[in-house]
Amino acid sequence: MKKLLWIIVVVLVLVLFLNPKKEETILADGQYENCYLMSLKDGKMKVIADGEELELVCPVSDSTEKRDKIIDIQIEKNKVKKIVWKEGMVTDKVDAVNLTEGWICLSTYGTKEIDAKGEFYIKSGDEVRLLSKAGSLLNRDKVSFYIFDDKICAAVLAGNEDIRTIKVLLHGEIEGIYHESVRLTAEAPYSVTVDGQRTEYDAGEETSFSKDMGEAKITCEDGRIHILSMERASGYPKYRGDIVVRSYEEGFVLRNDVNLEEYLYSVVSSEMPSTYSEEALKAQAVCARTYAIYQMGQAYYGEYGAHVDDTVNSQVYNNVAETESTKMAVDLTTGQYLSYEEEPICAYFYSTSCGMTSNVKDIWLSQGDSPVYLSGGFQGEPSDDGSYDFADLSDDEKFYKFITIVPENAYEKEEPWFRWKGKISYDKLSEHVESHIDDWIKENPSYYHLESDQDTVGKILKVQVVSRSKGGVIKKISLTGEYGVFTVTGEYQIRKVLCPDKTELERKDGSKKTCNMLPSGYFAIENKEDILIHGGGYGHGAGMSQNGANKMAEKDYHYEDILGFYYPETRLVEAY
Repeated sequence: MKKLLWIIVVVLVLVLFLNPKKEETILADGQYENCYLMSLKDGKMKVIADGEELELVCPVSDSTEKRDKIIDIQIEKNKVKKIVWKEGMVTDKVDAVNLTEGWICLSTYGTKEIDAKGEFYIKSGDEVRLLSKAGSLLNRDKVSFYIFDDKICAAVLAGNEDIRTIKVLLHGEIEGIYHESVRLTAEAPYSVTVDGQRTEYDAGEETSFSKDMGEAKITCEDGRIHILSMERASGYPKYRGDIVVRSYEEGFVLRNDVNLEEYLYSVVSSEMPSTYSEEALKAQAVCARTYAIYQMGQAYYGEYGAHVDDTVNSQVYNNVAETESTKMAVDLTTGQYLSYEEEPICAYFYSTSCGMTSNVKDIWLSQGDSPVYLSGGFQGEPSDDGSYDFADLSDDEKFYKFITIVPENAYEKEEPWFRWKGKISYDKLSEHVESHIDDWIKENPSYYHLESDQDTVGKILKVQVVSRSKGGVIKKISLTGEYGVFTVTGEYQIRKVLCPDKTELERKDGSKKTCNMLPSGYFAIENKEDILIHGGGYGHGAGMSQNGANKMAEKDYHYEDILGFYYPETRLVEAY
Protein backbone atom coordinates (compact mmCIF):
# COMPACT_ATOMS: atom_id res chain seq x y z
CA MET A 1 0.00 0.00 0.00
CA LYS A 2 2.84 2.37 0.89
CA LYS A 3 4.54 1.54 -2.41
CA LEU A 4 1.34 2.47 -4.30
CA LEU A 5 1.08 5.80 -2.48
CA TRP A 6 4.70 6.63 -3.37
CA ILE A 7 4.01 5.85 -7.04
CA ILE A 8 1.00 8.23 -7.00
CA VAL A 9 3.09 11.01 -5.41
CA VAL A 10 5.87 10.61 -7.99
CA VAL A 11 3.37 10.74 -10.86
CA LEU A 12 1.79 13.93 -9.47
CA VAL A 13 5.20 15.57 -9.12
CA LEU A 14 6.08 14.69 -12.71
CA VAL A 15 2.76 16.08 -13.96
CA LEU A 16 3.09 19.31 -12.03
CA PHE A 17 6.74 20.09 -12.64
CA LEU A 18 7.67 18.38 -15.90
CA ASN A 19 4.51 19.25 -17.85
CA PRO A 20 4.70 23.05 -18.24
CA LYS A 21 1.53 25.14 -17.97
CA LYS A 22 0.28 26.33 -21.33
CA GLU A 23 1.10 30.01 -21.82
CA GLU A 24 -1.95 32.28 -21.75
CA THR A 25 -2.63 34.16 -24.96
CA ILE A 26 -2.60 37.90 -24.32
CA LEU A 27 -2.95 39.05 -27.92
CA ALA A 28 -3.59 36.93 -30.98
CA ASP A 29 -0.76 36.87 -33.49
CA GLY A 30 -0.95 39.68 -35.99
CA GLN A 31 -0.52 43.39 -36.65
CA TYR A 32 -1.92 45.99 -34.22
CA GLU A 33 -2.00 49.56 -35.49
CA ASN A 34 -1.98 52.93 -33.74
CA CYS A 35 -1.30 51.56 -30.26
CA TYR A 36 -0.30 53.86 -27.38
CA LEU A 37 3.12 53.05 -25.95
CA MET A 38 3.02 53.90 -22.27
CA SER A 39 6.54 52.66 -21.54
CA LEU A 40 9.28 50.43 -22.99
CA LYS A 41 12.36 49.47 -20.98
CA ASP A 42 14.48 46.39 -20.31
CA GLY A 43 12.51 44.19 -22.64
CA LYS A 44 9.10 44.98 -21.19
CA MET A 45 6.43 47.00 -22.99
CA LYS A 46 3.36 48.58 -21.42
CA VAL A 47 0.92 49.41 -24.20
CA ILE A 48 -2.73 50.06 -25.01
CA ALA A 49 -3.51 47.71 -27.88
CA ASP A 50 -6.85 46.48 -29.15
CA GLY A 51 -8.52 48.69 -26.54
CA GLU A 52 -6.77 47.09 -23.54
CA GLU A 53 -3.83 48.07 -21.36
CA LEU A 54 -1.30 45.20 -21.59
CA GLU A 55 2.24 44.25 -20.57
CA LEU A 56 4.16 42.45 -23.32
CA VAL A 57 7.61 40.94 -23.76
CA CYS A 58 9.64 43.02 -26.19
CA PRO A 59 13.25 41.84 -26.70
CA VAL A 60 15.19 45.10 -27.11
CA SER A 61 18.75 45.83 -26.09
CA ASP A 62 18.31 49.56 -25.43
CA SER A 63 17.95 50.22 -21.68
CA THR A 64 16.74 53.83 -22.24
CA GLU A 65 13.05 54.09 -21.47
CA LYS A 66 10.73 55.14 -24.26
CA ARG A 67 7.21 56.30 -23.53
CA ASP A 68 4.17 58.21 -24.83
CA LYS A 69 4.48 57.21 -28.48
CA ILE A 70 2.06 55.97 -31.14
CA ILE A 71 3.25 52.69 -32.65
CA ASP A 72 2.27 49.67 -34.73
CA ILE A 73 3.31 46.32 -33.31
CA GLN A 74 3.67 42.82 -34.75
CA ILE A 75 2.77 40.08 -32.26
CA GLU A 76 3.96 36.47 -32.40
CA LYS A 77 3.32 34.09 -29.47
CA ASN A 78 2.70 36.94 -27.02
CA LYS A 79 5.97 38.69 -27.94
CA VAL A 80 6.52 41.91 -29.84
CA LYS A 81 8.50 41.00 -32.95
CA LYS A 82 8.40 44.34 -34.73
CA ILE A 83 7.73 47.99 -33.86
CA VAL A 84 6.84 50.74 -36.33
CA TRP A 85 7.18 54.20 -34.81
CA LYS A 86 4.50 56.59 -36.07
CA GLU A 87 5.67 59.98 -37.27
CA GLY A 88 3.82 62.98 -38.69
CA MET A 89 2.69 64.44 -35.37
CA VAL A 90 1.07 67.90 -35.50
CA THR A 91 -0.58 69.97 -32.78
CA ASP A 92 -3.74 71.85 -33.66
CA LYS A 93 -7.15 72.97 -32.45
CA VAL A 94 -10.36 71.17 -33.44
CA ASP A 95 -12.94 73.40 -35.13
CA ALA A 96 -15.46 70.67 -35.94
CA VAL A 97 -15.77 66.91 -35.62
CA ASN A 98 -17.97 64.09 -36.83
CA LEU A 99 -16.72 60.73 -35.61
CA THR A 100 -19.70 58.93 -37.15
CA GLU A 101 -18.81 60.11 -40.65
CA GLY A 102 -15.10 59.90 -39.84
CA TRP A 103 -13.64 63.39 -40.20
CA ILE A 104 -12.17 66.22 -38.12
CA CYS A 105 -11.70 69.84 -39.16
CA LEU A 106 -8.47 71.33 -37.76
CA SER A 107 -7.87 75.06 -37.45
CA THR A 108 -4.57 75.03 -39.35
CA TYR A 109 -4.52 71.80 -41.33
CA GLY A 110 -8.12 71.76 -42.52
CA THR A 111 -10.49 68.81 -42.73
CA LYS A 112 -8.88 65.39 -42.42
CA GLU A 113 -10.39 61.96 -42.82
CA ILE A 114 -9.97 59.56 -39.89
CA ASP A 115 -8.20 56.32 -40.79
CA ALA A 116 -10.38 53.22 -40.50
CA LYS A 117 -8.07 51.94 -37.74
CA GLY A 118 -7.60 55.35 -36.12
CA GLU A 119 -7.44 55.53 -32.33
CA PHE A 120 -8.00 58.43 -29.91
CA TYR A 121 -6.44 58.61 -26.47
CA ILE A 122 -6.76 60.84 -23.41
CA LYS A 123 -3.69 61.28 -21.20
CA SER A 124 -4.18 62.64 -17.70
CA GLY A 125 -1.07 62.44 -15.53
CA ASP A 126 0.16 58.84 -15.75
CA GLU A 127 -3.25 57.55 -16.80
CA VAL A 128 -4.04 56.89 -20.46
CA ARG A 129 -7.43 55.74 -21.72
CA LEU A 130 -9.38 55.56 -24.94
CA LEU A 131 -11.51 58.56 -25.87
CA SER A 132 -15.20 57.83 -25.39
CA LYS A 133 -16.75 61.27 -25.98
CA ALA A 134 -16.35 63.37 -29.11
CA GLY A 135 -16.91 66.57 -27.13
CA SER A 136 -13.51 66.21 -25.50
CA LEU A 137 -11.94 67.11 -28.85
CA LEU A 138 -13.77 70.45 -28.86
CA ASN A 139 -12.93 71.22 -25.24
CA ARG A 140 -9.16 71.54 -25.60
CA ASP A 141 -7.07 74.30 -27.13
CA LYS A 142 -4.52 71.87 -28.53
CA VAL A 143 -4.63 68.22 -29.57
CA SER A 144 -1.75 66.11 -30.92
CA PHE A 145 -2.62 64.36 -34.19
CA TYR A 146 -0.63 61.73 -36.06
CA ILE A 147 -1.27 62.14 -39.78
CA PHE A 148 -0.22 59.48 -42.29
CA ASP A 149 -1.23 59.45 -45.98
CA ASP A 150 -3.24 62.62 -45.24
CA LYS A 151 -5.44 60.72 -42.75
CA ILE A 152 -5.58 60.96 -38.98
CA CYS A 153 -4.34 57.63 -37.64
CA ALA A 154 -4.24 58.68 -33.97
CA ALA A 155 -4.84 61.60 -31.63
CA VAL A 156 -3.69 62.27 -28.09
CA LEU A 157 -5.59 64.64 -25.83
CA ALA A 158 -3.53 65.87 -22.89
CA GLY A 159 -4.02 68.39 -20.13
CA ASN A 160 -7.21 69.57 -18.52
CA GLU A 161 -10.54 69.63 -20.31
CA ASP A 162 -12.30 73.00 -20.46
CA ILE A 163 -15.93 72.56 -19.49
CA ARG A 164 -16.40 76.17 -18.45
CA THR A 165 -17.14 77.19 -22.05
CA ILE A 166 -20.07 75.73 -23.95
CA LYS A 167 -20.57 76.12 -27.70
CA VAL A 168 -24.21 76.58 -28.67
CA LEU A 169 -25.61 76.27 -32.19
CA LEU A 170 -28.23 79.00 -32.69
CA HIS A 171 -30.92 77.45 -34.86
CA GLY A 172 -32.06 79.19 -38.01
CA GLU A 173 -35.00 79.21 -40.40
CA ILE A 174 -33.47 76.91 -43.08
CA GLU A 175 -33.61 73.21 -42.12
CA GLY A 176 -33.44 74.25 -38.49
CA ILE A 177 -29.71 74.93 -38.83
CA TYR A 178 -28.95 77.62 -41.41
CA HIS A 179 -29.69 81.36 -41.44
CA GLU A 180 -30.52 83.15 -44.66
CA SER A 181 -28.82 86.35 -43.48
CA VAL A 182 -27.05 87.72 -40.40
CA ARG A 183 -27.32 91.23 -38.99
CA LEU A 184 -26.06 92.15 -35.55
CA THR A 185 -24.91 94.88 -33.23
CA ALA A 186 -23.88 95.13 -29.58
CA GLU A 187 -24.65 97.20 -26.51
CA ALA A 188 -20.96 98.18 -26.16
CA PRO A 189 -18.05 98.60 -28.58
CA TYR A 190 -17.33 95.29 -30.33
CA SER A 191 -15.00 93.76 -32.90
CA VAL A 192 -15.39 91.47 -35.91
CA THR A 193 -12.44 89.30 -36.95
CA VAL A 194 -12.39 87.71 -40.43
CA ASP A 195 -9.28 85.89 -41.75
CA GLY A 196 -7.15 87.51 -39.05
CA GLN A 197 -8.35 91.02 -39.91
CA ARG A 198 -9.98 92.74 -36.93
CA THR A 199 -12.48 95.59 -37.43
CA GLU A 200 -13.80 97.72 -34.55
CA TYR A 201 -17.42 98.90 -34.31
CA ASP A 202 -19.16 101.35 -32.00
CA ALA A 203 -21.97 100.33 -29.67
CA GLY A 204 -25.24 100.19 -31.61
CA GLU A 205 -23.51 100.18 -34.99
CA GLU A 206 -24.89 97.42 -37.23
CA THR A 207 -22.96 95.00 -39.40
CA SER A 208 -23.91 92.15 -41.77
CA PHE A 209 -22.04 89.37 -43.55
CA SER A 210 -21.59 88.13 -47.11
CA LYS A 211 -21.82 84.50 -48.19
CA ASP A 212 -18.18 84.44 -49.38
CA MET A 213 -16.61 85.65 -46.14
CA GLY A 214 -15.79 82.22 -44.65
CA GLU A 215 -15.80 82.62 -40.85
CA ALA A 216 -16.16 85.63 -38.58
CA LYS A 217 -15.77 85.97 -34.81
CA ILE A 218 -17.65 88.73 -33.01
CA THR A 219 -16.42 89.79 -29.57
CA CYS A 220 -17.95 92.31 -27.16
CA GLU A 221 -16.01 92.37 -23.90
CA ASP A 222 -18.19 94.86 -22.03
CA GLY A 223 -21.69 93.91 -23.14
CA ARG A 224 -23.95 91.54 -25.02
CA ILE A 225 -24.27 90.98 -28.75
CA HIS A 226 -27.71 91.55 -30.34
CA ILE A 227 -28.70 89.34 -33.28
CA LEU A 228 -31.09 91.52 -35.31
CA SER A 229 -31.81 88.88 -37.95
CA MET A 230 -33.31 86.48 -35.38
CA GLU A 231 -36.43 86.58 -33.24
CA ARG A 232 -37.22 84.70 -30.07
CA ALA A 233 -40.07 84.93 -27.55
CA SER A 234 -38.34 87.90 -25.91
CA GLY A 235 -37.68 89.69 -29.24
CA TYR A 236 -34.20 90.14 -30.72
CA PRO A 237 -32.00 87.90 -28.57
CA LYS A 238 -28.95 89.21 -26.73
CA TYR A 239 -25.95 86.98 -26.13
CA ARG A 240 -23.12 86.98 -23.65
CA GLY A 241 -19.79 85.59 -24.86
CA ASP A 242 -18.66 85.46 -28.49
CA ILE A 243 -20.62 84.83 -31.67
CA VAL A 244 -19.05 82.80 -34.48
CA VAL A 245 -20.59 83.14 -37.97
CA ARG A 246 -19.63 80.60 -40.60
CA SER A 247 -20.78 80.60 -44.22
CA TYR A 248 -21.95 77.36 -45.86
CA GLU A 249 -23.50 76.72 -49.26
CA GLU A 250 -26.91 76.30 -47.56
CA GLY A 251 -26.62 79.52 -45.54
CA PHE A 252 -24.98 80.89 -42.40
CA VAL A 253 -24.39 78.90 -39.21
CA LEU A 254 -24.31 80.86 -35.95
CA ARG A 255 -22.61 79.64 -32.79
CA ASN A 256 -22.43 81.23 -29.35
CA ASP A 257 -19.29 80.43 -27.34
CA VAL A 258 -20.22 81.36 -23.80
CA ASN A 259 -19.31 80.68 -20.19
CA LEU A 260 -21.34 77.69 -18.95
CA GLU A 261 -22.75 79.59 -15.96
CA GLU A 262 -23.83 82.51 -18.16
CA TYR A 263 -25.39 80.03 -20.60
CA LEU A 264 -27.46 78.68 -17.71
CA TYR A 265 -28.80 82.15 -16.89
CA SER A 266 -30.81 81.97 -20.11
CA VAL A 267 -31.54 78.23 -20.01
CA VAL A 268 -33.20 78.28 -16.59
CA SER A 269 -35.36 81.27 -17.52
CA SER A 270 -36.38 79.57 -20.78
CA GLU A 271 -37.08 76.16 -19.23
CA MET A 272 -38.81 77.11 -15.95
CA PRO A 273 -40.96 80.12 -14.99
CA SER A 274 -38.78 82.56 -13.09
CA THR A 275 -41.64 83.09 -10.60
CA TYR A 276 -41.17 79.56 -9.21
CA SER A 277 -39.76 79.04 -5.71
CA GLU A 278 -36.06 79.61 -5.20
CA GLU A 279 -35.36 75.97 -4.28
CA ALA A 280 -37.13 74.76 -7.43
CA LEU A 281 -35.10 77.18 -9.56
CA LYS A 282 -31.91 75.96 -7.89
CA ALA A 283 -32.88 72.34 -8.61
CA GLN A 284 -33.54 73.33 -12.24
CA ALA A 285 -30.16 75.08 -12.41
CA VAL A 286 -28.36 71.93 -11.25
CA CYS A 287 -30.35 69.78 -13.70
CA ALA A 288 -29.60 72.14 -16.56
CA ARG A 289 -25.90 72.27 -15.69
CA THR A 290 -25.73 68.48 -15.40
CA TYR A 291 -27.49 67.99 -18.70
CA ALA A 292 -25.23 70.57 -20.36
CA ILE A 293 -22.04 68.90 -19.10
CA TYR A 294 -23.36 65.51 -20.22
CA GLN A 295 -24.20 66.83 -23.69
CA MET A 296 -20.88 68.67 -23.98
CA GLY A 297 -19.27 65.25 -23.91
CA GLN A 298 -21.52 63.92 -26.65
CA ALA A 299 -21.15 66.95 -28.97
CA TYR A 300 -24.19 66.05 -31.05
CA TYR A 301 -23.57 69.17 -33.17
CA GLY A 302 -19.81 68.66 -33.43
CA GLU A 303 -19.85 68.95 -37.23
CA TYR A 304 -20.72 72.63 -36.74
CA GLY A 305 -18.19 73.08 -33.95
CA ALA A 306 -20.92 73.08 -31.30
CA HIS A 307 -21.78 70.96 -28.30
CA VAL A 308 -25.52 71.69 -28.17
CA ASP A 309 -28.22 73.72 -29.89
CA ASP A 310 -30.68 76.22 -28.43
CA THR A 311 -33.87 74.16 -28.84
CA VAL A 312 -35.59 71.31 -27.00
CA ASN A 313 -33.20 68.97 -28.83
CA SER A 314 -30.70 70.07 -26.18
CA GLN A 315 -32.10 72.71 -23.84
CA VAL A 316 -34.10 75.80 -24.71
CA TYR A 317 -31.64 78.70 -24.52
CA ASN A 318 -32.32 82.42 -24.62
CA ASN A 319 -35.89 82.08 -25.84
CA VAL A 320 -36.93 83.94 -22.69
CA ALA A 321 -34.51 86.59 -21.43
CA GLU A 322 -32.59 85.92 -18.21
CA THR A 323 -34.05 87.25 -14.96
CA GLU A 324 -32.62 88.11 -11.56
CA SER A 325 -34.23 85.05 -9.95
CA THR A 326 -32.80 82.63 -12.52
CA LYS A 327 -29.37 84.27 -12.34
CA MET A 328 -29.42 83.93 -8.55
CA ALA A 329 -30.40 80.24 -8.76
CA VAL A 330 -27.45 79.61 -11.06
CA ASP A 331 -25.02 81.63 -8.93
CA LEU A 332 -26.07 79.86 -5.72
CA THR A 333 -25.32 76.47 -7.26
CA THR A 334 -22.22 77.43 -9.29
CA GLY A 335 -20.39 74.39 -10.64
CA GLN A 336 -22.71 71.82 -9.03
CA TYR A 337 -23.90 68.85 -11.05
CA LEU A 338 -25.29 65.35 -10.45
CA SER A 339 -22.99 62.37 -10.76
CA TYR A 340 -23.51 58.61 -10.82
CA GLU A 341 -20.51 56.29 -10.81
CA GLU A 342 -18.20 59.29 -11.29
CA GLU A 343 -19.94 60.45 -14.48
CA PRO A 344 -22.44 63.30 -15.07
CA ILE A 345 -25.92 61.84 -15.51
CA CYS A 346 -28.33 62.47 -18.34
CA ALA A 347 -30.60 64.66 -16.21
CA TYR A 348 -33.89 64.58 -18.10
CA PHE A 349 -36.68 66.88 -16.94
CA TYR A 350 -40.16 67.76 -18.15
CA SER A 351 -43.14 69.93 -17.23
CA THR A 352 -45.75 67.96 -15.27
CA SER A 353 -46.20 64.37 -14.13
CA CYS A 354 -49.45 62.42 -13.92
CA GLY A 355 -48.39 61.26 -10.47
CA MET A 356 -46.11 58.56 -11.91
CA THR A 357 -42.88 58.35 -13.85
CA SER A 358 -41.58 55.44 -15.92
CA ASN A 359 -38.19 53.87 -16.45
CA VAL A 360 -36.51 55.96 -19.12
CA LYS A 361 -35.90 52.94 -21.36
CA ASP A 362 -39.62 52.19 -21.38
CA ILE A 363 -40.28 55.70 -22.65
CA TRP A 364 -37.81 55.62 -25.53
CA LEU A 365 -37.88 51.83 -25.97
CA SER A 366 -34.14 51.42 -25.46
CA GLN A 367 -32.49 48.08 -24.79
CA GLY A 368 -31.20 47.00 -21.38
CA ASP A 369 -32.01 48.22 -17.90
CA SER A 370 -32.75 51.84 -17.05
CA PRO A 371 -30.24 53.55 -14.75
CA VAL A 372 -31.50 53.63 -11.19
CA TYR A 373 -31.60 57.44 -11.23
CA LEU A 374 -34.12 57.40 -14.11
CA SER A 375 -36.42 54.70 -12.78
CA GLY A 376 -40.18 55.08 -12.42
CA GLY A 377 -42.23 55.62 -9.30
CA PHE A 378 -45.05 57.47 -7.57
CA GLN A 379 -44.65 61.26 -7.53
CA GLY A 380 -45.86 62.25 -4.10
CA GLU A 381 -45.66 61.71 -0.35
CA PRO A 382 -45.73 58.10 0.86
CA SER A 383 -49.23 57.00 1.85
CA ASP A 384 -49.65 56.06 5.51
CA ASP A 385 -52.46 53.57 4.95
CA GLY A 386 -51.32 52.26 1.56
CA SER A 387 -54.64 53.25 -0.01
CA TYR A 388 -52.99 53.92 -3.36
CA ASP A 389 -51.26 50.78 -4.59
CA PHE A 390 -49.74 51.86 -7.91
CA ALA A 391 -46.48 49.95 -7.90
CA ASP A 392 -47.31 48.36 -11.27
CA LEU A 393 -49.58 50.10 -13.77
CA SER A 394 -48.79 47.93 -16.78
CA ASP A 395 -52.27 46.40 -16.48
CA ASP A 396 -54.80 48.54 -18.37
CA GLU A 397 -57.50 48.25 -15.72
CA LYS A 398 -55.15 49.34 -12.94
CA PHE A 399 -53.95 52.25 -15.02
CA TYR A 400 -57.53 53.32 -15.82
CA LYS A 401 -58.31 53.34 -12.09
CA PHE A 402 -55.23 55.45 -11.42
CA ILE A 403 -55.69 57.98 -14.22
CA THR A 404 -59.38 58.62 -13.44
CA ILE A 405 -58.77 59.60 -9.81
CA VAL A 406 -56.63 62.25 -8.13
CA PRO A 407 -54.36 60.73 -5.44
CA GLU A 408 -54.47 63.02 -2.43
CA ASN A 409 -50.76 62.64 -1.68
CA ALA A 410 -49.57 63.44 -5.23
CA TYR A 411 -47.38 66.55 -5.35
CA GLU A 412 -48.99 68.00 -8.48
CA LYS A 413 -52.64 67.18 -7.81
CA GLU A 414 -53.65 70.85 -8.22
CA GLU A 415 -51.85 71.38 -11.53
CA PRO A 416 -54.17 71.84 -14.56
CA TRP A 417 -52.25 69.32 -16.66
CA PHE A 418 -52.24 66.73 -13.86
CA ARG A 419 -55.41 65.32 -15.42
CA TRP A 420 -56.87 65.93 -18.87
CA LYS A 421 -59.42 64.29 -21.13
CA GLY A 422 -60.72 64.49 -24.66
CA LYS A 423 -62.66 62.72 -27.35
CA ILE A 424 -61.79 62.05 -30.97
CA SER A 425 -64.23 60.95 -33.64
CA TYR A 426 -63.38 57.80 -35.58
CA ASP A 427 -63.85 59.72 -38.85
CA LYS A 428 -61.43 62.47 -37.85
CA LEU A 429 -58.80 60.00 -36.64
CA SER A 430 -59.21 57.95 -39.84
CA GLU A 431 -58.61 61.07 -41.98
CA HIS A 432 -55.58 62.01 -39.88
CA VAL A 433 -54.01 58.55 -40.19
CA GLU A 434 -54.84 58.25 -43.91
CA SER A 435 -53.11 61.55 -44.72
CA HIS A 436 -49.92 60.79 -42.74
CA ILE A 437 -49.44 57.02 -42.68
CA ASP A 438 -47.10 56.85 -45.68
CA ASP A 439 -44.84 59.58 -44.29
CA TRP A 440 -44.78 57.99 -40.83
CA ILE A 441 -43.76 54.61 -42.17
CA LYS A 442 -41.09 56.11 -44.43
CA GLU A 443 -39.82 58.27 -41.60
CA ASN A 444 -39.22 55.36 -39.24
CA PRO A 445 -40.52 51.92 -40.19
CA SER A 446 -39.35 50.43 -36.88
CA TYR A 447 -42.07 52.40 -35.04
CA TYR A 448 -44.94 51.92 -37.50
CA HIS A 449 -46.26 48.66 -38.97
CA LEU A 450 -49.22 48.18 -41.31
CA GLU A 451 -50.84 44.77 -41.92
CA SER A 452 -53.18 45.30 -44.86
CA ASP A 453 -53.67 44.24 -48.46
CA GLN A 454 -54.84 47.76 -49.37
CA ASP A 455 -51.72 49.76 -48.35
CA THR A 456 -54.02 51.57 -45.93
CA VAL A 457 -55.86 50.77 -42.73
CA GLY A 458 -59.11 52.34 -43.98
CA LYS A 459 -61.77 53.59 -41.61
CA ILE A 460 -60.65 53.01 -38.03
CA LEU A 461 -63.05 50.88 -36.00
CA LYS A 462 -61.14 50.35 -32.74
CA VAL A 463 -58.07 51.59 -30.86
CA GLN A 464 -56.43 49.35 -28.28
CA VAL A 465 -53.47 49.54 -25.92
CA VAL A 466 -51.14 46.62 -26.64
CA SER A 467 -48.62 47.32 -23.89
CA ARG A 468 -47.65 49.93 -21.33
CA SER A 469 -44.83 50.20 -18.80
CA LYS A 470 -45.03 49.57 -15.05
CA GLY A 471 -45.06 53.34 -14.67
CA GLY A 472 -48.09 53.54 -16.94
CA VAL A 473 -46.67 55.11 -20.10
CA ILE A 474 -48.05 53.65 -23.33
CA LYS A 475 -45.51 51.62 -25.32
CA LYS A 476 -47.61 50.17 -28.15
CA ILE A 477 -51.12 50.59 -29.59
CA SER A 478 -53.07 49.01 -32.43
CA LEU A 479 -55.59 50.74 -34.68
CA THR A 480 -57.97 48.23 -36.25
CA GLY A 481 -59.49 49.44 -39.50
CA GLU A 482 -61.73 48.06 -42.22
CA TYR A 483 -58.71 46.89 -44.27
CA GLY A 484 -56.23 45.83 -41.61
CA VAL A 485 -54.31 46.75 -38.47
CA PHE A 486 -51.90 49.66 -37.97
CA THR A 487 -49.50 49.19 -35.04
CA VAL A 488 -47.60 52.10 -33.47
CA THR A 489 -44.80 51.83 -30.88
CA GLY A 490 -43.15 54.57 -28.82
CA GLU A 491 -44.92 57.12 -26.64
CA TYR A 492 -43.88 60.08 -28.81
CA GLN A 493 -45.13 58.42 -32.01
CA ILE A 494 -48.38 57.35 -30.34
CA ARG A 495 -49.01 60.89 -29.10
CA LYS A 496 -48.74 62.13 -32.72
CA VAL A 497 -50.90 59.42 -34.27
CA LEU A 498 -53.79 59.75 -31.80
CA CYS A 499 -54.02 63.52 -32.06
CA PRO A 500 -55.55 65.00 -35.23
CA ASP A 501 -54.81 68.70 -35.72
CA LYS A 502 -56.50 71.00 -33.21
CA THR A 503 -57.79 68.25 -30.95
CA GLU A 504 -59.52 69.87 -27.97
CA LEU A 505 -58.64 68.67 -24.48
CA GLU A 506 -60.17 69.62 -21.15
CA ARG A 507 -57.75 70.03 -18.26
CA LYS A 508 -58.33 69.30 -14.59
CA ASP A 509 -59.36 72.89 -13.83
CA GLY A 510 -61.97 72.88 -16.63
CA SER A 511 -59.91 74.98 -19.02
CA LYS A 512 -59.68 73.81 -22.63
CA LYS A 513 -56.66 73.64 -24.90
CA THR A 514 -56.19 72.56 -28.51
CA CYS A 515 -53.23 70.32 -29.29
CA ASN A 516 -51.50 68.81 -32.30
CA MET A 517 -49.89 66.15 -30.12
CA LEU A 518 -51.22 64.57 -26.93
CA PRO A 519 -49.54 66.15 -23.87
CA SER A 520 -48.08 62.87 -22.59
CA GLY A 521 -48.04 59.12 -23.10
CA TYR A 522 -49.93 58.52 -19.86
CA PHE A 523 -53.53 57.96 -20.93
CA ALA A 524 -56.27 55.34 -21.13
CA ILE A 525 -58.50 54.71 -24.14
CA GLU A 526 -62.22 53.88 -24.29
CA ASN A 527 -63.93 52.88 -27.53
CA LYS A 528 -67.42 54.40 -27.33
CA GLU A 529 -69.35 56.43 -29.91
CA ASP A 530 -66.14 58.44 -30.03
CA ILE A 531 -62.68 57.52 -28.81
CA LEU A 532 -62.47 58.75 -25.22
CA ILE A 533 -59.04 59.54 -23.81
CA HIS A 534 -58.30 59.97 -20.08
CA GLY A 535 -54.79 61.27 -19.52
CA GLY A 536 -52.44 63.03 -17.18
CA GLY A 537 -49.16 64.93 -17.21
CA TYR A 538 -47.33 67.06 -19.75
CA GLY A 539 -44.04 65.81 -21.22
CA HIS A 540 -42.16 62.56 -21.55
CA GLY A 541 -42.26 61.60 -17.87
CA ALA A 542 -38.58 60.77 -17.26
CA GLY A 543 -36.50 62.45 -14.56
CA MET A 544 -37.61 65.62 -12.76
CA SER A 545 -41.07 67.10 -13.07
CA GLN A 546 -40.62 70.85 -12.96
CA ASN A 547 -44.05 71.50 -11.45
CA GLY A 548 -43.43 68.67 -9.02
CA ALA A 549 -40.15 70.29 -7.98
CA ASN A 550 -41.95 73.59 -7.40
CA LYS A 551 -44.64 71.91 -5.27
CA MET A 552 -41.94 70.21 -3.22
CA ALA A 553 -40.20 73.57 -2.77
CA GLU A 554 -43.49 75.05 -1.54
CA LYS A 555 -43.53 72.27 1.07
CA ASP A 556 -40.11 73.51 2.29
CA TYR A 557 -37.98 70.87 0.62
CA HIS A 558 -34.47 72.09 -0.20
CA TYR A 559 -33.11 71.69 -3.70
CA GLU A 560 -30.78 68.87 -2.57
CA ASP A 561 -33.84 66.94 -1.32
CA ILE A 562 -35.73 67.60 -4.55
CA LEU A 563 -32.83 66.33 -6.65
CA GLY A 564 -32.43 63.30 -4.41
CA PHE A 565 -36.10 62.44 -4.86
CA TYR A 566 -36.09 62.70 -8.65
CA TYR A 567 -32.61 61.25 -9.24
CA PRO A 568 -32.06 58.60 -6.54
CA GLU A 569 -28.54 57.34 -5.74
CA THR A 570 -26.83 60.28 -7.46
CA ARG A 571 -24.25 62.55 -5.82
CA LEU A 572 -24.14 66.34 -5.93
CA VAL A 573 -20.55 67.25 -6.84
CA GLU A 574 -18.67 70.36 -7.98
CA ALA A 575 -17.12 70.64 -11.43
CA TYR A 576 -14.98 73.65 -10.47
